[in-house]
Amino acid sequence: MRTSQPLTNVEEKETWPDGSVSWVVSSKFPLRDIEGRIIGTYGISHDFTARKRAEEALASLVLRHQTLLHTASDGICVLNEQGQVVEANTAFCRMLGYSREELLPLNVANWNAQWSREELLAKIRELIAHPALFETRHRRKDGNVIEAEINCVSTQLEGQTYLYTSTRDITARKRA
Repeated sequence: MRTSQPLTNVEEKETWPDGSVSWVVSSKFPLRDIEGRIIGTYGISHDFTARKRAEEALASLVLRHQTLLHTASDGICVLNEQGQVVEANTAFCRMLGYSREELLPLNVANWNAQWSREELLAKIRELIAHPALFETRHRRKDGNVIEAEINCVSTQLEGQTYLYTSTRDITARKRA
């Protein structure tokens, strides 16, 4: 038996009398005789409500995450185990004077003004094992150095370890 492409493939949202909603995809296929002529059609419907709800929940979660990330007043930066930037919010970019496009290819060693690259890698390994709140100094794109308070925690996602950092510029507080 040879398989046929559907004549129609329609995704529909159905609202039931009780107000509940379901999502169904209906496909209509040609029914052929032994010589391959179309003599009718047959249909298959598949309810994909659970998948649709999961997709909507995921989209909502992503939107909440992006909103939180980009409206936070503290700088948020996600680093991989080698100190490469994976994600950064607007506040972090502004704090260091970089655009997001300029910051994403950087490594923490590009802006940390306190430790060498080797010391930073050791610090990252330590922070992955033991999250902490600590102070350091960051060099902005314009060369000015700011005092920074960093709170970080590590997490595993899809087999990779990441360091999530929340950074606050405490330069004014330290001067006072």
